[in-house]
Amino acid sequence: MAYNPIDTDILKSALENAGFKATKVGKELVYVRDHHKEPRLHVKVYTSVTVGKANAKKKGADAIRTCLTYTDAKGKERGVGKAKRVFRTGTDSAIVGRMKQRMREMYDLANRMAKGERCPHCGSVRWPDSGKCVSCFKKSAPQKAAPAPANMEKLEAEMHEMVAKYEAEQEAAAFLSDPDFYAFATGEW
Repeated sequence: MAYNPIDTDILKSALENAGFKATKVGKELVYVRDHHKEPRLHVKVYTSVTVGKANAKKKGADAIRTCLTYTDAKGKERGVGKAKRVFRTGTDSAIVGRMKQRMREMYDLANRMAKGERCPHCGSVRWPDSGKCVSCFKKSAPQKAAPAPANMEKLEAEMHEMVAKYEAEQEAAAFLSDPDFYAFATGEW
């Protein structure tokens, strides 16, 4: 396919319509959108557009890149996911379509991270696949439940019997520790 030095106004329009805000990293125009439920997760689109230029960089110089970052409680930002590059080939609408697809992939990852359990050590989000924390990198995913034994009904019946026995013992102990019962039993009544 032929290289297309896509116009910055087309990129700007597509990104701003998707809720992204323009920022600058070095000389490059970068668009950022915070996750709606977890504002410390950010989808970023590196446009390969130099600030103040009308078109993207020249052929072979760069591609549009999309990633997901997380800002921890100390304010340190780390990359937690990246999508495939979007090469600037084909029509403007094809480039924008591929870019939006990569943005959706990163937002989907952010959704899964925001919905998942938090790290018990530092409270940060965790990677959905490994369960590792994105800040302290400790694996603290819940353990998978063991499969139910074949004799589950028998075990449940034994458990109910043990609970009933324990409750009866607790009731008897409470009765025996009653001062009125002690006075009656010792003849001090």
